[in-house]
Amino acid sequence: MSKNWDIRFENGECILFYPQEVFVKFLNRYIKKRIGFDKFESVLAAQGGV
Repeated sequence: MSKNWDIRFENGECILFYPQEVFVKFLNRYIKKRIGFDKFESVLAAQGGV
């Protein structure tokens, strides 16, 4: 498995994707963190906003 990783890394396939702030805010409207049985919390609000 480490050989596969090395090959992909050398080819530049293992890069991180950093989305734009607008995209993150759009997704935040629909993605919520469950904090209880019927309670949810906004992801960005929990982090102090972006």
